[in-house]
Amino acid sequence: MLARSSFMPWTFASRQGRSEYDTREGQILIDDLREARQTEGWYQRTLAERIDREAQAIKRLEKGTGSVKALIATMTALDFHLTGLGAGKTLPKQLRNRRRKRAWSLDQAALRTGLWRTTIASLERGVGSVSSLLRLMAVLAPKERRRAPERPYWGQGDKQDRDSRFTPPDFMASIYAAFGEVDLDPCAHELSPVIAHRRILMSEGGDGLVDDWSGRLAFVNPPFSELLKWLRRAHDQWQADNVETIVCCQSASNRDPLSARKKDPLAMKRVG
Repeated sequence: MLARSSFMPWTFASRQGRSEYDTREGQILIDDLREARQTEGWYQRTLAERIDREAQAIKRLEKGTGSVKALIATMTALDFHLTGLGAGKTLPKQLRNRRRKRAWSLDQAALRTGLWRTTIASLERGVGSVSSLLRLMAVLAPKERRRAPERPYWGQGDKQDRDSRFTPPDFMASIYAAFGEVDLDPCAHELSPVIAHRRILMSEGGDGLVDDWSGRLAFVNPPFSELLKWLRRAHDQWQADNVETIVCCQSASNRDPLSARKKDPLAMKRVG
């Protein structure tokens, strides 16, 4: 019979001896997280800026350490979701619901994972370390995996979130160096890091698909759900001599790990 402690649910030796943790399971999640960042074409510092943290925070996450709060913020920024874990809109709720579905008390979960019951309770509140989280998930939901990214065919209700994907500042630095200052961003967003003399913002009543374009250089990072519509609009405005050069940035469409790490820039430039 396992010995009880007045301060701990199980003796440390007992929990460690029965732990079901498999380190390989945690590494799969970390690898998937790294791949998701690279697929977006983001450097570690780019992702860190988006979640308002130092680049070191992303480095720690991709080594399987760091804080759960940083992990949750990273998953949100990357639109990274898990399947096989449990019901719930947030990771902490998924953990708690999964444990309850398996009819495990905190004490039972502690015994199986080798974690303190207080650690598990903290993780279910979204607090704690990533290393502890991976240990818990590997035992609680060993079949957990990243949910496959959805194809760009979605309902109107999800459209706004799916289209909010901004060009990284470090990538834009290459655009500025190659083409010069941007005169127009016709599908701009108030949170976008793109620097342009004129930005057409829907939040201000503008519409780049209707308003005339102008300037020497236009940079277009179109909403994914209306990519073809924006490409046609860009071509029409270029043919009408409203802009001299248009650089259109679209995400690489194939899923090859190397090509998926890059943005795919297209340029239309009038010569002569």
